[in-house]
Amino acid sequence: MNYFWMPTGESIVRRNYLPSDLASNLEAAGVTRTVIVQANQTQEEAKFLLDLADAVEFVAGVVVWADLQASDIGHVLDELLRRDKLVVVSHQVEDDPDDDWLIRDSSMRG
Repeated sequence: MNYFWMPTGESIVRRNYLPSDLASNLEAAGVTRTVIVQANQTQEEAKFLLDLADAVEFVAGVVVWADLQASDIGHVLDELLRRDKLVVVSHQVEDDPDDDWLIRDSSMRG
């Protein structure tokens, strides 16, 4: 896990959390469904989270990232749209150093 905002060294946020860590908290709170939101902008993590959601009934869906400027974005989106638990494709625009990212032709194409 490499995020610019994450503290170094021992920290509760540096731990990997999986559905088994969440299940008892959901039950105690009376929550029956949840949505996973991808934090790391990689296609590998998007696939991992969608696969995880498919295996866990209480995960209702996943918000994933895709490189909307990629030359193969059409293929990537076609693959993502085949996934039953896909909620939306999102870009972490707040972390993007390019203030004009959203209005670039390459971004709008995606």
